Amino acid sequence: RVVLVGGQSNADGRAPGSGLPIAPVNLQLPQANVPFYYHTNGAATNGHCTLGTLTTLRPGATEMPVGGFGPEVKLGYELSRAFEQQPGTQLVIIKYAKGNSSLHTDCKAGGDATTNNDGNHYKIFQRVVTDGLAKLRATYPADTIKLAGTVWVHGESDIVSTTTNAAAYSVNLTVFITDVCLTVDSTLPFFFNRISNQQTAYIANPNYPTVRSGQANVAANFAAAYMIDTDGTTFSCNSDNIHYNAIGQQSLGDAFARKMAEVLVLKTFIAPATGGIHLNWNAIPGKNYQIRSSSDLLSWISSSAGATSQYYEAFTAETPSKFFQVAEQ
Repeated sequence: RVVLVGGQSNADGRAPGSGLPIAPVNLQLPQANVPFYYHTNGAATNGHCTLGTLTTLRPGATEMPVGGFGPEVKLGYELSRAFEQQPGTQLVIIKYAKGNSSLHTDCKAGGDATTNNDGNHYKIFQRVVTDGLAKLRATYPADTIKLAGTVWVHGESDIVSTTTNAAAYSVNLTVFITDVCLTVDSTLPFFFNRISNQQTAYIANPNYPTVRSGQANVAANFAAAYMIDTDGTTFSCNSDNIHYNAIGQQSLGDAFARKMAEVLVLKTFIAPATGGIHLNWNAIPGKNYQIRSSSDLLSWISSSAGATSQYYEAFTAETPSKFFQVAEQ
């Protein structure tokens, strides 16, 4: 299952890889269980005109510092363990982020699933995603490559922009999420973080509360959008009071992993109901699900439940015992 990571400098990462822990797990080393496709701003185009490199998850996928890391390292470590609880499921991360890229210009979305009127760095993001998915399909031809969600770390450049651009952040982010869904996957969940109160360089800027409230507004009104709260001292910053340091980046990755596991790892609840059985699950808006039933755990019958989060089946005294599974289609 593929997670896309993008945004600006805190998505790229400004924390040194030497700040990652070496115990109980050494996160300074590659995570062999997580394929990782990434492109950094300014890196050369491949000889066959694609952007990006396929490797395994590790620090170093940053424009600066050399060997630095963003949220992907801890996100990958924690979320991969959650995904692997589902047999046959593996996490893959595709990343492209660019520092100092605004939503009103650099990452502007046209909103129509084309690159018309898209900002330059949003176009690059789309190209890296396309190239990354193609590389994964060519490298793992026997596997099903399925998109799981987008992680977006953003907002700083729009704070230091004009009052008009800051006021438009909520609308611009809504259009951006819509465009990502239309372009990549219509039901793709979108996870983003709110600007942190630990980024104290922005506290006195009148656009700071504007962008924060715009982010909260999107989370409250867009069904497939999930906002990560990054207030609190664990989201600590470098001396510039803008970019997360090694502890802050790990906290950011942890927070995204927890929220994504809550949304993306399917959990089913079964309860008796009048005259039958009732299933409920944590459905993603717009996703379709199927019900699998068996009387012997050997042979299974599947039926489509559609885009819903519940299923009821009537029983009679003659109905044999049944086992049920819910799966995303």
